[in-house]
Amino acid sequence: MKPLKIGDLAKQTGLTVRALRHYDEIGLLSPSLRTLSDHRLYSEKDVQKLQEIMLLQLMGFSLAEIKICLEKKEFPFQDMAKAHLQRIQIAMQSQQALCNRIEAIIEALNHQPAESIDYAIECIKAIVMYEKYYTPAQIETLKKRQNALSKEEMENYQAEWEAVFKEFAEVFNAGFPVTHKDAVALGKRANALILAFTGGDPEMEKSLQNMYATEGGHNVLSGHGMNISAELFQFIAKAMGEAKKSNH
Repeated sequence: MKPLKIGDLAKQTGLTVRALRHYDEIGLLSPSLRTLSDHRLYSEKDVQKLQEIMLLQLMGFSLAEIKICLEKKEFPFQDMAKAHLQRIQIAMQSQQALCNRIEAIIEALNHQPAESIDYAIECIKAIVMYEKYYTPAQIETLKKRQNALSKEEMENYQAEWEAVFKEFAEVFNAGFPVTHKDAVALGKRANALILAFTGGDPEMEKSLQNMYATEGGHNVLSGHGMNISAELFQFIAKAMGEAKKSNH
C-alpha cells in the first residue's frame, strides 16, 4: 500500500484531520514515515493500527483505554471488556430508569394536565420519591396495575381518597378521638384503599409505610394534590390502626 498523507488518510477513513492530529498529540497513532522533504506519512502498518483503534472506539472504549490496550502486548483485554460491559449495563439501567420516570410523568399528566410548571415539578418530586422507597419490581407492578385501570376508575379512586380525607378532617376538627365510631369507619375505608393500592402485598405496604415515616405522610400526599396537616395525618394513621384492631 502506498504511504498516505494525513489528508488522504482522513478521506479514506472518514475521520477528520483534526482527529488524526489529536491521536498523534496523545501518542495513540503517529505517522511512522517521512519523505525527503520531511513530510510525515502513514504506513500500511499505521493504517492497520488506525483500523484497530476505530474498532475499539465502536465498542465504546475511550482513547485512553485504547492506548493502554495497544501499548501492551500481553493485556487482559477480556477483563477490560467485561468491566466496560458492566459500565454500559449500568448506563443502560440508568437510561431505562429515566425512561420509566418520564413515562410516569406523562401518565400522571394525562390524568391531570399541568396548567403550570409547578404541577409538573410536583409530579417529578413524587415519582423520584417513589423510586427511593419502592423496588424496581414493585414500581413495575404498580405501573401495570395503574395501566389496567381506566381513566374513570383512576379518577374514582382519587375522588374516594379526597372524600375520605375530607370526612376525616370533619371528625378531627370536631374533636372526636381516634376510637370514635366515625373515625374507625373512615379508617376501614382508608385501609381498603391502601389494600387496593398494594394488592395485599405486605412488602409493598412496608415500602409505603417506610416512605410515610421518612418523608412525612402529609408531604407525600401533598405531591398527589391532597393537602392535609401533619396532625391530621397522624390522626388518620391512628384511626386506620384502630380499624385494623376492630377487624380482629
